[in-house]
Amino acid sequence: MKKYLARSVLLAAVLGFSAIAQAAPISLSDRIEQLGEMKYIKLTGGRTAQRNGLLAVQLEMQNQDKGDQQLYYRFRWFDDAGFVVGGEEVWKPLKFIGLQKQIIDTIAPVPNAVDFKMEVNSPENTGALPAAK
Repeated sequence: MKKYLARSVLLAAVLGFSAIAQAAPISLSDRIEQLGEMKYIKLTGGRTAQRNGLLAVQLEMQNQDKGDQQLYYRFRWFDDAGFVVGGEEVWKPLKFIGLQKQIIDTIAPVPNAVDFKMEVNSPENTGALPAAK
């Protein structure tokens, strides 16, 4: 009986961890590629989840300046071996008014995408490489 109880507890722990892993906050610093140090627009949060077999990404960005700012972004998708999948996306513009927060929602174009990188650029960036982590 103890043997079955221990297996049940272990199975419940594994299933619980899987559910948490799918909804856990993501590490933004590992998935954001800045083309120049972003001066005013900062990534402030994000999440990933599986929806209908596709990787869904939600990122929160904030303009930390009182003036309007422009951002350009695009996503690259990777399979479990680290290869790019889903083709290359076009750059998308996003305008922020002063101190505004915006949410970027996107879904991977192919079911084998398990990870992503978001490239970001702004005309108001410093032009220098982002600081080392």
